[in-house]
Amino acid sequence: MILEQVATRKTSVLVVDDDADTCENLKDILEELDYEVRATIYPEEAIAWTNERGFDLTILDLKMPRMSGLELYGELMRVRDDTKAVISTAFAETETVRSALRQGVAEVWRKPVDVEELLRAVRNLTDRKSA
Repeated sequence: MILEQVATRKTSVLVVDDDADTCENLKDILEELDYEVRATIYPEEAIAWTNERGFDLTILDLKMPRMSGLELYGELMRVRDDTKAVISTAFAETETVRSALRQGVAEVWRKPVDVEELLRAVRNLTDRKSA
């Protein structure tokens, strides 16, 4: 029974962005492709959800009013040290990208996010071969 649950578990993605439309758009796209998605504009909610259960991938906005995506990534890593994250930003300065990658972020995406690039990266980062 446990093996059946593991075999049929959907790949889970957490989306955190201070723009509610961005959260909903990414959620809709990924759910359409059979990912299990939770999305929020509140970093504190993301931390609580991650504490309840891990996610296969987190997609974090870099610049948010309550907490930056890098700060949030650090908090998520304290909760679960296997957190795999991508930062999305309209402000992809070279030093920001280097800092994010040094901290362990898997990729940094420039906004607006290209849907094909999003899907390729999500598949690659979650080891999912088809969506």
